[in-house]
Amino acid sequence: MSNQEELDMYDDKEAIDFILSHIPSDLKPKADAEKVKFVLDLEEEFYEEKGYFDEDLDEDSIEVDEDEVFEAVCNKIREANRQNEIPGDLVDAILTADYQFLEEID
Repeated sequence: MSNQEELDMYDDKEAIDFILSHIPSDLKPKADAEKVKFVLDLEEEFYEEKGYFDEDLDEDSIEVDEDEVFEAVCNKIREANRQNEIPGDLVDAILTADYQFLEEID
């Protein structure tokens, strides 16, 4: 399945519901739909900046470094001055659950 096809299948509401249901219990009080959506938007922005959604891209050549995604998202959260409300442990949990969601729809 191409990156564009995966993107077309990705339903934000369904993803957010999935992610919220897979957040570890100790982080649930910090998590809400708006924060999850914000992190997902930053993750998508990272992929766009890297050119992962380019139609000409050979998807077999893509190697996503999850640590790089995490760092980029955390940096953008700091730039938005939201690091206190969206700490790194919550970002990690959101991204991990999103990767699980992507596996399920693939």
